[in-house]
Amino acid sequence: MEPSTFHEVQRFRQTWIWALTLLLCVVPVGVMLWGVYQQLVLGKPFGDNPMSDRGMIVLTVVVVIIVGGIVWMVGFSSLTTEVSSRGIRVRFSPFHRKWREFRTDEIEEVKVGKYRPIAEYGGWGLRMGLKGWAYNVSGNQGAENRFRSGKNLLIGTQKPSELALALSGMGIKVLRDGRS
Repeated sequence: MEPSTFHEVQRFRQTWIWALTLLLCVVPVGVMLWGVYQQLVLGKPFGDNPMSDRGMIVLTVVVVIIVGGIVWMVGFSSLTTEVSSRGIRVRFSPFHRKWREFRTDEIEEVKVGKYRPIAEYGGWGLRMGLKGWAYNVSGNQGAENRFRSGKNLLIGTQKPSELALALSGMGIKVLRDGRS
């Protein structure tokens, strides 16, 4: 592995994402725990058609595991981008087990600058939008790679100037917000 000229690791750190994640997780866990308390401790059946005590416990454990997995996934997801003389490498953990590599000779040009994450790609994460695939975690800055094959790939960044400098150093035509 040769040394990279650009390296960036991004994580989901936006307050609104964590607030939404926790809200969507606390509600089902809270309902399940209330149901367990009501049915097992107070002895009152939970709901109009209550399940068995064993079923209630199993379902609660399953819900807690699923919710824990969601919180873990948001907390430990990361987008790593590297640029070297060979090209661009990205990995969106834990979704990509291996690096996605794009060779320099495959890239026609890269537009570095602002984009509209929701309007163009439907938000953040691994996305397929009208313009192609996007790997983004936060913000509205990115590198839109146009390949010789005609495909596009947007890679979000919090360091657009550094990324543009690394890409131009590879001999790739870099446009800044639509300009050379």
